[in-house]
Amino acid sequence: MLLPALTLAASRNAGGGDKIVGKLQTMVRDITAERDQLKAAGDQLKAENDKLKAELDKAKQEKTEAAQTGERLNNELNTQKSTNEAVRGKLEQTHAKLLEVIEKYKMLSQAKNDLAQQHASLQNTQKLTGEQLQICEDKNLKLFEAGQQAVKSFEDKGLLDTLLHDEPLLQFKTVEMENLVQEYEDKLLKQQYQHKEIPAANPAQTQAPQPAESAPQPEVNEQPQEQQ
Repeated sequence: MLLPALTLAASRNAGGGDKIVGKLQTMVRDITAERDQLKAAGDQLKAENDKLKAELDKAKQEKTEAAQTGERLNNELNTQKSTNEAVRGKLEQTHAKLLEVIEKYKMLSQAKNDLAQQHASLQNTQKLTGEQLQICEDKNLKLFEAGQQAVKSFEDKGLLDTLLHDEPLLQFKTVEMENLVQEYEDKLLKQQYQHKEIPAANPAQTQAPQPAESAPQPEVNEQPQEQQ
């Protein structure tokens, strides 16, 4: 609307001079240039606005993605905490079992040492028992030899016994035989094995076999009676 008015004014004042027309044309050009500048600036602002809007949308998208990522990481963290607690529980159970195994190993080791000591004690007891049994065998052999000597002595007196018939002589024979029997009994008692208790090395140890009791004395009292 401004341009037609200026043109109309210029036509009315055609006689006013070329200076006025030139100024009006200059103003028209300036206004047109300014309009173009404003339009370009508006287009630039619109482009910048669109760019900022796009950046804002991108920022919103990134924010949404960041929130989703944070939630996912939070869930993973909670899962990791649960896993850590489960692992910690298993570690505690394993540690408890390990302590139990160590305690059982100590008990078994102690039991093994006790058994080794008992075995050594039993071996020692067996050795002592064997020695005592050997002594018993030797003494029993001596007792057997002494018995044989007694029988031989009684046999040697057989001839003399047949000549003894009177009562006084029988009494003499009885006293003599009693003295002879007492002599051999004393000899047997000297050769008798003296039993000694072997102490156990451990209260829990099984009692070792005891040596044989004293060898039975031969019943020499009956032999003189058979020869009478």
